[in-house]
Amino acid sequence: FNVAIIGVGNWGKNYISTIENSFSKKIKIVAVSKFNLKKKNLYSLNNKIYSLVKWNELIKFKELDGIIIATPPDSHFQIAKYYIKRNINILIEKPVCLNYTQTKKLFNLTKKYKAVVLVNHIHLLS
Repeated sequence: FNVAIIGVGNWGKNYISTIENSFSKKIKIVAVSKFNLKKKNLYSLNNKIYSLVKWNELIKFKELDGIIIATPPDSHFQIAKYYIKRNINILIEKPVCLNYTQTKKLFNLTKKYKAVVLVNHIHLLS
């Protein structure tokens, strides 16, 4: 299963580390994306080099099976909507969105496009 990770802050790095240390035989990271890119096309973490592209250019990776969204929550709606419409499997770091309206729109899109969207909720938050 080939994934790309959008966001390489603390949560993005946690996903990368977990995949590399526990799931490397089943999951391959094909690219990473920072929400705000500088003039780099590679990203290095733990002595591994990844392709670094804009978040909306990950669709160019033909082998892409899914993405992990680990960006600030105010960007989740825009990114998830883009990939749901392109039938890419998604894992979104919590919260899904910052308000009910956006969350409901994403839910309706997942039904319309029959998308697979998971949210990293392991605890009930208030």
